[in-house]
Amino acid sequence: MSLLGFDADEMRNRTHPVREHIGVQRVQWKLERAGGWILLGIMVLTLLGVFSRGPLSSTTAVSPNGNLTVEYERFLRNGATFTMVISVRGNPGEMQHIDLSGEMLEGTTIESIQPSPDQVSTHRRTGFSLDIRPDAEGYARVHLSLRADGVGPYRSQVSNGSSKVDLAQFIYP
Repeated sequence: MSLLGFDADEMRNRTHPVREHIGVQRVQWKLERAGGWILLGIMVLTLLGVFSRGPLSSTTAVSPNGNLTVEYERFLRNGATFTMVISVRGNPGEMQHIDLSGEMLEGTTIESIQPSPDQVSTHRRTGFSLDIRPDAEGYARVHLSLRADGVGPYRSQVSNGSSKVDLAQFIYP
């Protein structure tokens, strides 16, 4: 008996009762093993969020001065909805102006904006601006409910005066 638990006779080609080619069988076993590891790897990546929501997909981008924060998903599926949360800090009582530009509106559809901004306007073909009133401490938080309807990589930018954050998203088919 060998180390693998097979007799030398078991590892030879046979013709009776069924014609076998043990070399081909060994290759098939190796392919099955490799396929199992690949499926396990895909499962782990899925659980981590590479194909949608999860720890590798959910991210927060913060401007260098800390006045602008954007929480969003890096990886999306076409047709899926997701929420982007934009938080700004400014002077109490002053209207906060938020610009979203880049490719984001080419790959997504805005379904709702909460709370409703005082003013919304489009600009630069693929962008829009929001004016929102902050609380008594100067903080404002906007929730955008979006639906991914594109495919591929999309780069966008969110800005608030001197603060700027770059976003990178990938939408799977």
